[in-house]
Amino acid sequence: MLNLTLRELLDYLLFSEAISFFLFFILIFISNRMERKHHLFWEFIWLSIVVSSFLNFISNRTGLSILAFQIIWINLQSFVIMRLAKEYRKSIKWSFVFAPVYLLLPLLLISFRHPVASIYFSLIFRALPLVLLGLSIERLSGTLSNYKKVMKVTLIAMAAKDLFFYFPVFEGNLILSVSAELSRMILIFIFGFSYIALRKETEQKMREFTEGLLQDILQNVPDPVFRIDSERKILYSSQRFRDMLERPGIDSIEKLVFEEDRRKFIGAVERAVIEDGLNTLRVRLEIQNEPEWYEIAFRGLCREGKRVIDIFCHDIQTQVMQQKLLEREKEELERLSQSQSAFFSNISHELRTPLTIIMGYAETMKEDLNISRSRMVDTIIDSARYQLKLVNDILDLSKLNARMLKPEIVETSIYTLLMDEVDKFREMANSKGLVLRTDFEELPEAFHTDPLMLIRIIHNLLDNAIRFTDRGEILLIARSEGKGALLIKVKDTGTGIEKEHIEKVFERFFQSKKTGRRKGTGLGLALTRELVQLLSGKIWIESEPGKGTTVFFTLKDMKAG
Repeated sequence: MLNLTLRELLDYLLFSEAISFFLFFILIFISNRMERKHHLFWEFIWLSIVVSSFLNFISNRTGLSILAFQIIWINLQSFVIMRLAKEYRKSIKWSFVFAPVYLLLPLLLISFRHPVASIYFSLIFRALPLVLLGLSIERLSGTLSNYKKVMKVTLIAMAAKDLFFYFPVFEGNLILSVSAELSRMILIFIFGFSYIALRKETEQKMREFTEGLLQDILQNVPDPVFRIDSERKILYSSQRFRDMLERPGIDSIEKLVFEEDRRKFIGAVERAVIEDGLNTLRVRLEIQNEPEWYEIAFRGLCREGKRVIDIFCHDIQTQVMQQKLLEREKEELERLSQSQSAFFSNISHELRTPLTIIMGYAETMKEDLNISRSRMVDTIIDSARYQLKLVNDILDLSKLNARMLKPEIVETSIYTLLMDEVDKFREMANSKGLVLRTDFEELPEAFHTDPLMLIRIIHNLLDNAIRFTDRGEILLIARSEGKGALLIKVKDTGTGIEKEHIEKVFERFFQSKKTGRRKGTGLGLALTRELVQLLSGKIWIESEPGKGTTVFFTLKDMKAG
C-alpha cells in the first residue's frame, strides 16, 4: 500500500513539475523579449528542462523504456550548458564543449548492456557543465549581486543531487525518487527566480547608468536639447535649455520661439508626434530679448509605448549673418557688373558708330580710285571690319557676364541664313585662293532660333577657318538630325590644333603659340561656345595638326522644346 502511494505521489510530482516548468519557461521567454539583451542558450536550457520533465513523466506513467531518448537529451543538455559556460569563461576549451556530443554514441551502446550505468554516466557528464556554469555565473553581469551567489550554489547543488539520488545502488527506491524530484523542482525554481531577479536588477542598474550618462551629457552640451511627450511635457533637457526657460516671461516652450515662427514650430512638433524620422526647421528663438536663428531638428519615436519627441537646437546665428553678408556682397557685385556692362555698351556704341562711318565712306571712295589706291582702301575696310568685330565680341561678353544676353526666338530660314553668311565670306576666301563650298541636306523650311546669335556663331567659325587656312578649301555642312535638331560643321584644311589644346581653345583669351602673325584676341571661340549653349546646343572640335580642323555644333528648335 505504501509503495502504491509513493508511486502515485511520484506521478503527481512529475506531472506537476512538467506543467510548472513549461509555464515557467513561457514566463522566462516573455521576460527575455522585454529585456534589451539576453542570451539564446539560456532559453535552450529552460526548454531542455521542460522536455526532460515530460520525458520522465511519460516514462514513469507508462512504464515504457525511453532510455535512448533520455541519454540523448541529457547529453544535448550538457552540450548547451557547456556552450553557455564558455560564453562567460573563455578559457574553456572547445573540445570540452563538444565532449557530450562525442560521448553520446558510446553511452548509447553501453545502454544496451548496462542501462542504469549509462544513465548515471550521462548524469556525471552533465554535473561537470553544471559546476562550470555555476563557477562562471559571476560573469553574467558586471555588478556584484546576491542573486548570482544563489544561482551558483543552486547549480552546484543540482550537480550534487544528480550524483547522489541517481546512484545505481538506490535504483528502484521510490522514497529517494520522490525526494530527488522534490529537490530538483525546488532547486530549479530557486535558480529560475534568481535568474529573473538578476536580469531585472541588471536592467535596472543599466537604466540608471544610461540615465545618469544622459544627464551628464545634457549637463555639458552647449546647445539647447530636450525631450518632450505628446502633450509637450518636458522629460529631459540640457542645462542650456533650462537656463533659457528660467528667464522672465518664458513659461513654456512656445514662448521661446519668436512670435512670427511660432506657428510653424508647433506644426513641426505635431507632425513629429505622429511621424517617425528626422525633420529640420529654421526658426528664431528669443535669446536675451533678441531673436536669434536656430536650426531645430525634430525626431519622433516611441519609447515604452509612448510617443516622445527629441528636439535638438543648433545656433546658426553666425551662419545666417554670414549668409546675409554674402547676399549683400552678391547684390553689390551684380550692381557693379550691370554698371560695367552699361559702360561697355556705351563705349561699344561710341566705337561702332565711327567705324561704321569709316567703312561706309571707304566703300564709296573705292569706286573712284585706281588699283593701288583701291588696295589701300581695302586695308582700311578690313581693319575697320576687324575692329568692329572686336567691339561686338566685347559687348556680347559683357552682356553674358551680366546675364543680359537672352535669345530672341523667331521663325528662321536656316538655308537662307547660312547662304547669306557664306556669300559674305566668298571674297575673303577668294583673296587667299581658297574654295568655299556648302553641303546642305534636308534642312527644315522653318526653324525656331535666334538668327542674330546663329549669324554670330557662323561668322566666327567661318572667319577662324579662313584666317587659319592657307590653301585648300572651307566646307560648311548642315543637315537635319531628327525632329527639331540640326547638326552644323565647319571644316577646313588649315594648320590644325594640337590635341592638348583642343579643350583650351574654348577658354577666353586662349591663343596657341602657332597662331603666329595671325590676328586674334582669343575671344571668338569662347563667345561662340556660350552662344551655342544659349541656343540649347553643344559644340566640339576634331582636329589634327597639319591636316585641318572640323568644328561641330548642334541646335535645337527652341519652339519644339
